[in-house]
Amino acid sequence: MFNSNGEYQARNVPPYSLVASLLQLGGKQPTLTLQPIFSDNLQTFWQPRAVNAHEFSEFVAFLREQGIVLAEQPSKENAWIKRTDNAPQAIVVPLDKRFGDA
Repeated sequence: MFNSNGEYQARNVPPYSLVASLLQLGGKQPTLTLQPIFSDNLQTFWQPRAVNAHEFSEFVAFLREQGIVLAEQPSKENAWIKRTDNAPQAIVVPLDKRFGDA
């Protein structure tokens, strides 16, 4: 909810948004990468930022509570959690053959 004034609390949802990236579109294994950002404007003064490790864990827990299945290791069939030391944590969703040459 970009440009909101604290509606996360009123709607009882976590204060996160997603930045989406399509990678290797048209390739052998295209993916949709979703990077959560902390976007509660009342706390960030309209300056969203990447989530920290604790917030990412909260975000993943929220998704799982909603019934989203996330693998802990890379998967060609299911969404998985990408954790690296020097890159933002993200959710990677493999896309089917309609988006690549597989």
